[in-house]
Amino acid sequence: MFLSGHPLDHYRFEMKYYGITPIADFNEFRDTIKLQPNAGRTFRLIALVTGAAHKISQKSGNKYGSYVIEDFSGKTDFALFSEDYLRLSPLLQPGASVCITGSFRPRYKQGEFEFKIQQVVLAETLKKMITRQVNVQLHPQEIDPEMIRFIEQNLSRFPGQTNLRLIVVEPKKGMKISLVNNGKGVEMNEELIHFLEHKPGLEVQVVTN
Repeated sequence: MFLSGHPLDHYRFEMKYYGITPIADFNEFRDTIKLQPNAGRTFRLIALVTGAAHKISQKSGNKYGSYVIEDFSGKTDFALFSEDYLRLSPLLQPGASVCITGSFRPRYKQGEFEFKIQQVVLAETLKKMITRQVNVQLHPQEIDPEMIRFIEQNLSRFPGQTNLRLIVVEPKKGMKISLVNNGKGVEMNEELIHFLEHKPGLEVQVVTN
C-alpha cells in the first residue's frame, strides 16, 4: 500500500501513449504464447521493481538474478543471466520505476519460450529518450490566444529533438491542415503533458523511435 499514491502515477501519460503493455496482458500473452501468431513481438512494460534476488549458480558459479515487477494491472517475474545480469541488474533495484523492452524467443527445448530483455531504462527518462513526434489533432475552435502563448513559451523553455505537429480538422468543411513547429523541436516536459491532458478537445498521438 502506498499512502501518498502509487509510484507509477507519474507515468500514466507514458502508459497511455507510448505503446506500453499492461502486465496482465503480458502475462496472458506469455501463458498462451503457443497459440499466438506473432510470438516474437516486442513488448514495452513500465513497472515498479518490487523484488530482486541475487544468486550464484551451484553448477557454474556464475551470478544471476531473479526479479519481480508490478504495475496497476498485476505482477510478473523473470530472471537474468550472464552478461544480461551484469548489464541490467544495476537499474533493477527494489523501488525503482523502470521501462523494460524485450521479446519472447524460443528456448533450446522445443515448444518453450523465454522473455529476452533488450533494454532497461528508468521510467522517468523514457519520454525524453524516445519521443520522436507528438501529433495533436484539434478543431479550429480549440485554438485561442492562451494555447498559442503556451506553445510558444514551452518551445522556448524546453528546446529538444521532438517535433510538435498540430493537425487542425474541420469535418463540416472538409478542412485538414497540419501546422509544424518550424524547425524548432521540444523536449517532452511535465508542463506540456499537463496541458495536453487537461484539454479534452485534443486528440494526442505520440510517435516513438
